[in-house]
Amino acid sequence: MSFYDKKNILIIGTGYMARVYFLHFKFLGCNCKFKSRNLNSENTKKVRSLFGDDSLLKKEDSFIPNAVLTCTPEDSHLESLQKYTNYKASLFTEKPISLDLKEINSFRRKDLKVLMNRRYYYWVKETKIICENYQIKKVLINLPEEDHSTKWYGMPLSIVNNSIHVIDLIFYICGKL
Repeated sequence: MSFYDKKNILIIGTGYMARVYFLHFKFLGCNCKFKSRNLNSENTKKVRSLFGDDSLLKKEDSFIPNAVLTCTPEDSHLESLQKYTNYKASLFTEKPISLDLKEINSFRRKDLKVLMNRRYYYWVKETKIICENYQIKKVLINLPEEDHSTKWYGMPLSIVNNSIHVIDLIFYICGKL
């Protein structure tokens, strides 16, 4: 059974990536619900305006997910999934799973799947093809110092939390270095 055969998908979080996943899964015919910690947040308001109030999971809903996907800030991925570990649902998270190795090792389910969504960006595929065709094995990376004054969509950009994507793409594009 593929991920797309899992018809009831619960998306924890209401941010940009959660909304992107929601659109893709709806297009594929899946029944999706958002779960939000803060029903008054700007992201949750945006979900309501884009997809309607029924897209949000309510306590009285009898929605039983076949798959649970967390799209929350990096420091709450495992915390968000913890209450679903007893379900038979497949569990998915974005990377990094956690910034705390103890938390990762103590997570009750060992079948957690980590999404590598950036690997499917057009420019990543093209870069991989170029590197393979020209046998490029050297990549120069310049990660700036941690600087919370740098903003991305108005929010502090955390280089530490997001550098995992850079590292993943290096290994994906270049193989083992």
